[in-house]
Amino acid sequence: MSKISPIGQDLNYKINSPYGRILLNWFGIILLINKPIFTMAKIKFKSDEEYLTHFEGLIDSLRHIARDYGYCAYGLSYKDYSGKTVISLDYYDVKLDSMVSWDLVKEVGVAVRRFKNKEVLLFRGETVITHKQIKYLKEIELQAS
Repeated sequence: MSKISPIGQDLNYKINSPYGRILLNWFGIILLINKPIFTMAKIKFKSDEEYLTHFEGLIDSLRHIARDYGYCAYGLSYKDYSGKTVISLDYYDVKLDSMVSWDLVKEVGVAVRRFKNKEVLLFRGETVITHKQIKYLKEIELQAS
C-alpha cells in the first residue's frame, strides 16, 4: 500500500486488488475504482452442488451468524422480519444491507476471512469492506471492553 498526498487533501491510500486499483481515503471510503489491470482466475463451477460444497464452510458460518441475529434463511440469502434481504451470498461476493450494524459487519467479515479465499469480497451496501477495516472494528471492541 502506498501513500499518495494530493495537494490540499488528506492522505489517501492506493490498493492494488484483484479487481483493479482502488483509491481509499483515510476514512476507508472508496474514492475511485479503475478498470482491472488483471483478473485472477476464479473457479468455474459446473453445478450448484459443486458451488455449495466449495462454499460450505462460509455458508455454515453465515447461517450461524444470521440465526444469532434473528434472520431467516431463503436459499443463499437471509432476510429480516419485514422480508428485506440483509445478508446474501452472490457467487464470490457476500453482500450486506447498508443499514446493518457494525457488529454484524465485523462478525461476517471475520467469517469471510476464516474462509481463507481472497477472491471473496464483503460489501456493506455498495462499499467494499476490507480486512484492515474488520481488524480495526475488532480492535475497537477490545478497547471498549
